[in-house]
This record gives sequence, structure tokens and C-alpha cells, in this order.
Amino acid sequence: MALPADYTDLANDGVIGSFDQTTLHYRDNNNPAGPLKHKEVDSNFELLRQKVNAAGAGNNALKTIYGDTVSAAASATAANTAKTSAEAAKTAAESAKSSAQQYASNASGSASSASSSANTATARANEIKNLSVTTGAAGSNVSYNSGSGTLTVPRGDKGDKGDKGDAGASPTFSFANGTLTITNA
Repeated sequence: MALPADYTDLANDGVIGSFDQTTLHYRDNNNPAGPLKHKEVDSNFELLRQKVNAAGAGNNALKTIYGDTVSAAASATAANTAKTSAEAAKTAAESAKSSAQQYASNASGSASSASSSANTATARANEIKNLSVTTGAAGSNVSYNSGSGTLTVPRGDKGDKGDKGDAGASPTFSFANGTLTITNA
């Protein structure tokens, strides 16, 4: 709804100087009754001019109020839209926070597992580096004693001339670059 354009007061043409009339003159209320005098007609027009100007001032006041109301309604709509956007952003942030906490927890667990695996690998590597090897009897099985860290490898059964039954050479062991090499077994 739009109100009419701003009202501009009707100007006094200067015919009536002082004025205190509150009702219109018409034929029946003249004493004696009869046609209106020129002064009474002018007074009627002045009264009507003032009433129209008062109504125009009311129109202008209503336009100001209406404009403020429209502006307030637009501001309220914008504020509601901003509130809805803020609530959506808050929900998204809370979800992201929850996901980030879960990822951090998973990463911490993975880091703990990796540390444990690294410790186990280091311990196993140290066992291999500190491995002591002994020679067992020919034809026996290879065995490992984890308590003492000793690997027992059987003596080879090939003699100097390839004769069966002769004691072979003692095995030799070397460990380099992560490889255990056993010869003369």
C-alpha cells in the first residue's frame, strides 16, 4: 500500500486576515435566513482551506510513519535472514568441530599405533643386530633362543673331499644392510 504524494498546504490568499470560525455558514443558519454574504463565503473557503491543510498534514505524518514501518519491516526481514544464515553457519561449524575432533582422535590413535610398531620394529632390529650365532651338530635343525638371542645353525655335512660323514666347515655369519648371510651351512 502506498500513500499519496506529499501534501503541500494551500496558501491563504490574504482575503481573510483574522479567523475564528469553526462551522460553515449556510443559508439556514444566517439570521435572517437568506443568501450568504460575500464575507461568509470567504470565511467558508478559509475554514475549508484550513481543514484540507490539516488533513494534508495528517497524510504527511502517515507517510512518515508508513515509511518508517516499511523500513522497519525490511530491516526485520533482513535480520531474520541473517539470523537464519548465522544458525546454519553455527550448525556447520559445530559439525566441522565434531569431525575435526574425531579426526584428531583417530590421528592420535594412529600415531600411538605407529609409535608402538616403531618400538617393536626397533626391538626386533636390535635383536637381529645383537644376534649371537653358534654352530650346532651336523644334521640338526636351525633353532633360535629368544631368551638368549642365540641362533644355532647346524654344521655342514660336506667334508674336504666331499666324503659323507666327515665334519664340514663351520658356518660363517654376516649381517649387513639388514641381510643375514650364512655360509658353509
